[in-house]
Amino acid sequence: MLLIYNETGFITQTITVGDFKALKEVYESHGQMAIEIGPRDDFMNLYVTKGVAKVRPNVKVTGEVRPISADGADTLRFSITPKVFDLKIALGDTVVHEESSKSGILEFAVDAPGVYKLEFSAAFPRHPITITVEAQ
Repeated sequence: MLLIYNETGFITQTITVGDFKALKEVYESHGQMAIEIGPRDDFMNLYVTKGVAKVRPNVKVTGEVRPISADGADTLRFSITPKVFDLKIALGDTVVHEESSKSGILEFAVDAPGVYKLEFSAAFPRHPITITVEAQ
């Protein structure tokens, strides 16, 4: 398999059949970056750094995930890696809050009962992660 990628490591194209060595030379002659890897079915989870294909990491969220009281005082505290992240909070299927943070910390409390989905995302190559919190 041949991976064509950009300066961020984002894979822009995959080629699964053909003379990979010859195709790599053609792409590189046109200023494109390319590497050959063995056959894989998970290339959507890869990125390229320093000429090596690696598995994209998830945003890392640490902290206790548990049901909370919908009293505005019962608070969950999360640490997020990387520290710069975006957050979307949905109540059911409706996004009720969005924010960007540079602190790597989130304190979460609500005063309305329901099931909340907290989606943490960060710059490429990180995969977003969603956690679910029930407020009673």
